[in-house]
Amino acid sequence: MTITPVRGTREATNKALLKTAITNQPSLLIDCSRAANPYSVTGYAPEDMADVYIIEVEMLYKFRDTIRETPRFMHKTGATTLLVTDTSTLFDYDNHEENTVIRRNAAKRLQRLSHDHDVYIANPDATNLR
Repeated sequence: MTITPVRGTREATNKALLKTAITNQPSLLIDCSRAANPYSVTGYAPEDMADVYIIEVEMLYKFRDTIRETPRFMHKTGATTLLVTDTSTLFDYDNHEENTVIRRNAAKRLQRLSHDHDVYIANPDATNLR
């Protein structure tokens, strides 16, 4: 399995990830950009997302906790593909050092997950998830 970076504008990467989630079911989408709208991807409807499991995340700290629990979520849902939308807009408390530690830890966890699952990450270089 592998980590695949998805690069481009926030809107383009989020659409690409949603399409990938739909075409690679069962999948787990960690939605950090409020992008999990099937109508945003031409040709798909909500019923096409039957085995796309979505966790919405709005804060960097919830993202940290979600990534920590992702192996359990993957096992419980049977998801084989993990996708993370653009994390650049996650709310944090302006502590750059702490944010960097959280993002680096998340990157390590995602790397471990990639040993058993396909992992897709939006703009990992720009968000320190490489």
